[in-house]
Amino acid sequence: GLTRRLVELRLLLASTLDEVERALDGAGRLGTSLAHQSARHLLGQSGKRIRPMCVALAARTGAGWNEAARTFAVAVELVHNATLLHDDVVDVGDERRGV
Repeated sequence: GLTRRLVELRLLLASTLDEVERALDGAGRLGTSLAHQSARHLLGQSGKRIRPMCVALAARTGAGWNEAARTFAVAVELVHNATLLHDDVVDVGDERRGV
């Protein structure tokens, strides 16, 4: 099923997604405000990272995985996390995924 396919994609893209995770970890370390702490919390819950996977797959069909593709993959994931944070603020949510 879908879960098996996602696992296969993660294995295929393992080194590429490791680069994205390292970049996200670095981005999450900036700042000490409550917003930064919340962003670190969200980024620490790695999730499926489907958006960076899509960028990596698209890059492979074009010019290949490079710095620009990595930057775009990180940006897409950061925007996604920002929308999650926004939803939590609007919903006055105390938890995300039980945490």
